[in-house]
Amino acid sequence: MARIAVAQMRVEPTDHEANLAKALDLIGQAAAEGAELVLLPEMALTGLAQDVATAAQPIPGPATEALCQAAVDGGAWVVGGMPEANPGGKPFNSAVAIDPRGEIADIYRKV
Repeated sequence: MARIAVAQMRVEPTDHEANLAKALDLIGQAAAEGAELVLLPEMALTGLAQDVATAAQPIPGPATEALCQAAVDGGAWVVGGMPEANPGGKPFNSAVAIDPRGEIADIYRKV
C-alpha cells in the first residue's frame, strides 16, 4: 500500500521564492515520514490571485528543477501545480508529475 501525502500550504500570491521554499520543505517532511507520493496544491507556486502571465515559467525550468531535486532527495513522486509559460499565448494552469529519479513523467495542462 502506497503512502500518500497531501501538502496543504498557504500560498503567498506575490512571493514565488517563498512558495517554492515552502513546497520543498513540505516535500522533505512528507518523504521523511515515508510518503511515496506528495501532492502539492493547484498553482502552489503562485496562487490564483496574481497575474500568472508574469509568474509563468517553462517546464522544465528553474522551479521544476528544484522540485525534481526534492523528488530525488525524498525518493518520492511529486505532483505540483504551477503556471507554465506558453510562448504562443496565455500561460497554462499546469500540473507536473515528477518521478523519484527526478524525471518529469508527465505534464497536465488544464483546459
